Amino acid sequence: MFSFNGPIYKVLSFLYQCLLLNLLFIAFCIPLVTIPPATAALFSVARKLVYKDEPPLLKTFWLSFKENIVQSWITAIVFGVVGIIAWADYRFFLMVHTEFSTLGLIVMGIITLFALSTLTHVFPLMAHVRLKTSQLFLYAVKLNLLKPYLTLLNLVALWVWFSLSIHHALSILMITLFFSISAVVTYWVVDQKFKTIVALQNGDDTPASDAVDEDADEEGAIKGARI
Repeated sequence: MFSFNGPIYKVLSFLYQCLLLNLLFIAFCIPLVTIPPATAALFSVARKLVYKDEPPLLKTFWLSFKENIVQSWITAIVFGVVGIIAWADYRFFLMVHTEFSTLGLIVMGIITLFALSTLTHVFPLMAHVRLKTSQLFLYAVKLNLLKPYLTLLNLVALWVWFSLSIHHALSILMITLFFSISAVVTYWVVDQKFKTIVALQNGDDTPASDAVDEDADEEGAIKGARI
């Protein structure tokens, strides 16, 4: 049980890697402008942890950080604009009391939830396969619509985890494990969708272009390691 291959050692090793990853992510986010590429790097390491690799954590993080600076910032700008528009519309419907206000709030809530759930697929995709930015967003939407119950489960799990982490008695979790565990859980959920795509391709001859970049090689598109 306590051997190098035992379950306790594996759990402790995993938590230790998550702790280091969490601290590394926070450190890279201190300048604020580095948050988007740091998030991409966070998911690149989380991908390795989901696949039960033991990556050189700092090297993997740094290489992904440099590689995804531009694309991660474009992602941040796009979803930032969507968030600002959604917030402005939300405030508008709250201030303007008409018979359409309630309907408008419901519609904006649905749009916001869809945008947020799509965002949870963008960075795992960025860590999983090299895509043009337009393709990245397109496939993130497609993955979001694939097995939506997994997406909902992920959002609920993240909300519960966030609620626990901001509780005064457990606030240390925000510094030690919150971001890394969130990334690992989110990537695991998205990886289940990757596996579904592979199963469909192998079993039903689904065109690869419907799921991933047709210009990417098979290893890079579905199963390949980026770093």
